[in-house]
Amino acid sequence: MKKGLTIAGSLVGAFLILFVGLFAYYQGKADQHNLQVEEANAQLENMSDDDKFRKFSVEAEFVKINGGDYDPNDPYKITGEVSALTGKEQGHEFMLTTEENDGYGVYTVTIMTSEVNISEGDIVTAYGTFGKEKSDVGAPNLIAFLIE
Repeated sequence: MKKGLTIAGSLVGAFLILFVGLFAYYQGKADQHNLQVEEANAQLENMSDDDKFRKFSVEAEFVKINGGDYDPNDPYKITGEVSALTGKEQGHEFMLTTEENDGYGVYTVTIMTSEVNISEGDIVTAYGTFGKEKSDVGAPNLIAFLIE
């Protein structure tokens, strides 16, 4: 009986040592992860809004966007040729034609930044979010906060 208790006690002791060791290991990993998150947040705080758009925007795919397969909260970017420019100030719109795969995509871009220096025929990249509704001409409407 004494031998059985000794073995059981040894097993419990080994289990406790293993448990404490695993706990310390995972606590160290959690601390390392928290430090990485804090560093990333500090970098984000120091980035301009324009830099955030450049870094986090996803390249839009016309077929998906035109079919409504997008999250209106996600930032997107589109690059193409400017046409039908109604003005260069905030609230004005232009059409942007993109080359994608074996075809073309046509977007309406609403300018939501201060005056931009673009002309018809320019190749630009616009960053922003897609509105829930299509434009008056039936094209996906990018609400652009940055145009380069």
